[in-house]
Amino acid sequence: TGAVSVFSVTLQRGRAKPLTPANPFAQPSISSFATQVAATHPPAPGPHPDTVKQLRDLEVEKARLQGALEALQAERKEQAGILERAQEQLGSLRAEVGVSEQRAKEASEEMGRLRAQLEGVVRVGEGQLEELRREADQLRNEGEEKIRQAVDSERQEKERYREELEKLRQEMET
Repeated sequence: TGAVSVFSVTLQRGRAKPLTPANPFAQPSISSFATQVAATHPPAPGPHPDTVKQLRDLEVEKARLQGALEALQAERKEQAGILERAQEQLGSLRAEVGVSEQRAKEASEEMGRLRAQLEGVVRVGEGQLEELRREADQLRNEGEEKIRQAVDSERQEKERYREELEKLRQEMET
């Protein structure tokens, strides 16, 4: 880049310097060219103090950011471990839930079977109860009929005894 800048500077000044005094078209050697450039251009001064301070600040900032990046990577790694453990726990919980759901399903089916059995027992019991009611009604009706017959029979007996007593009284009077 130094050679380009020397050439561009000479062109900008409006005059072309011969590369060698004897032959302006001759190609110089690299060492003579470097000597010529050094003679015509003083060495560049060192970096400006503000630039040095900015570079130091940038290096400090870079170190700080690198530390923050490493901390974030460590935190990310830790979070990945936590996530992995949480996923394992979730998997085991899902398995437990699956077992619980299966048990609940089995319990529900068992309750359905028991309910059906109970309903059957209730129906049989209701049928037996209805039969017992019919038998009780029949016995009550029979009992009422027997009581009526007994009352009628007793009434007839009393009537017959009255009639006989009346006959006997009439006979005794005569």
